[in-house]
Amino acid sequence: MQRQKLARGWLLLTVVAALAQAAVAFAGPPYDPRPLMPSSANDNRFTFAVFGDSYARPPLATLLKTVDALSPDFTVVTGDMVEDGAGKDGPKNWQMLSDNAGWFFSKRASWPVIGNHEVDSDFKEGLANFVRFYNAPGQEYSFTFGNAKFIVLGIDPEWRLVSPDQVEFLKKELADRDAYRHVFVFRHVPFYTVGMKEADQVANKETEIVKLLNDKKVTAVFSGHDHMYYRTRRNGVTHIISGVAAAGIYDLVRVAEQAPGDAYMGVSVAEDQVILHVPGRVDRSAPFKGYYESGDESMFAVLVHVNGDRVTAETVSVDGEVWDSFVISGQPFTAVQACGAAGGK
Repeated sequence: MQRQKLARGWLLLTVVAALAQAAVAFAGPPYDPRPLMPSSANDNRFTFAVFGDSYARPPLATLLKTVDALSPDFTVVTGDMVEDGAGKDGPKNWQMLSDNAGWFFSKRASWPVIGNHEVDSDFKEGLANFVRFYNAPGQEYSFTFGNAKFIVLGIDPEWRLVSPDQVEFLKKELADRDAYRHVFVFRHVPFYTVGMKEADQVANKETEIVKLLNDKKVTAVFSGHDHMYYRTRRNGVTHIISGVAAAGIYDLVRVAEQAPGDAYMGVSVAEDQVILHVPGRVDRSAPFKGYYESGDESMFAVLVHVNGDRVTAETVSVDGEVWDSFVISGQPFTAVQACGAAGGK
């Protein structure tokens, strides 16, 4: 069935309703991506966009206009789209997201990844609100499109570096890996970073989950959480952080842990600059104007282009400039084009 093919594991509406009993009301319908998906991929050629970490701030609407103009077939949102998804501030935060992004979510299929800010103050209530807003199945699910499978992972309630439940879910979802040319994995918390998230959250080494991703040769892993841009290739797998969609920009604390060929954008505290580093070009920088101000100027999304066996990507600023252009699958992982400066001006 088409529904099963498009979104495995989506719960029945009765289950969703039960999960959402604790959720508060907000204006606008549930932003379910399923009805907005194209019927099929055109000869396995399609484009999807990835962005996240907005806290529902108004500048998000500007970034979404840029993404909309690029006409992706669908998007994946990597979490922390509200600053607090539960408690007394939950209703107004989800309403703010609906006000600033509802037009986009109603136009383009946007598959959600849950972030810690959605559930921080109350995990159960936050999850219920998340389910209600996107008509989602909870934290973890998968869907297929064209020659690719998309796997969405959740947040561990206990913040364990390796969640046994997540490992088992991923093993099950990767059991049919050979049936797909490409497999893309999404999780809010990254597995590698040069930002400011500490090792108890981002190990920067091969954990049990990372080993599974490596062994199954997934095509790419996307995340947010660290408010920055980062791409790296570790043990044959591409990892990308797309984490500035209106939330404030973070410091580059762990740059010493980068791998050869990495690209990144974030705040150099020593230089008080927002820097963009892409291999094969002169580094660019812009003055750091403050947590949110520079974050607004440095908003971006990653556009991923699937063309049969070949997968390429572009990192596009809020002003539509291509910061980074690279190959994920089909050729060695090198920057083939880059232009524009951090901040997009």
